[in-house]
Amino acid sequence: MLRQKQSGLTLIELMIGLVLSFIVMGLVISMFTSSLGIHGQAIKTARLNQDMRVIMDMMIRDIRRAGYWAGDNPASNPHATAISGGTAVNVFNVTSGAGNCILLSYDYDGDASSTAEELIGYRLESNDIRTFLLTSSALVSPNCTTTIPGGWSRLNDENTSTILGLSFEIEPDTSASFAASTLKVVTITLQGQSLLDTNVTSTLRDTVRIRNEL
Repeated sequence: MLRQKQSGLTLIELMIGLVLSFIVMGLVISMFTSSLGIHGQAIKTARLNQDMRVIMDMMIRDIRRAGYWAGDNPASNPHATAISGGTAVNVFNVTSGAGNCILLSYDYDGDASSTAEELIGYRLESNDIRTFLLTSSALVSPNCTTTIPGGWSRLNDENTSTILGLSFEIEPDTSASFAASTLKVVTITLQGQSLLDTNVTSTLRDTVRIRNEL
């Protein structure tokens, strides 16, 4: 009976096999780490967009309702002239840039009070979005630099996001002035950056029609 001859790998074949194995492992590790990086950046982008979307939705909701009053007689609406300029909403400049603060008034609690008791504001301040809700009858020619009881509260998370820009643009129709216009539109532009990854930025832009400013 003949014995079958057996032979092993030569040293060169073994070295070639090891080199190929290392190359394949390197490619797999590189693809895995790249996938983790993309996934991590996607999470940071989603978090930034979510934070900014919440702030944007708050501003849209309030701006859309500017001038609303639960009373029966529109001519007696105290919110129609609560903001300086003779309208229920007005845009101001308080820091660098134009139109980075908005003040508005509407019947927030729906009590049909004959006094404009509710005033709401949003503004850009030191890379933060700040807001206030004032429920007081002492509203005398308010503006964005007026000292507000309780102060302005930060909306964005100071540990995860910074606000690069906020602007409000009011667009009346062809009437002589914003106050006389029957179609009032506010365009909001909000720009933010993630503090977890400065390469992650986002810009949101929305246009809001003021329903009650007629």
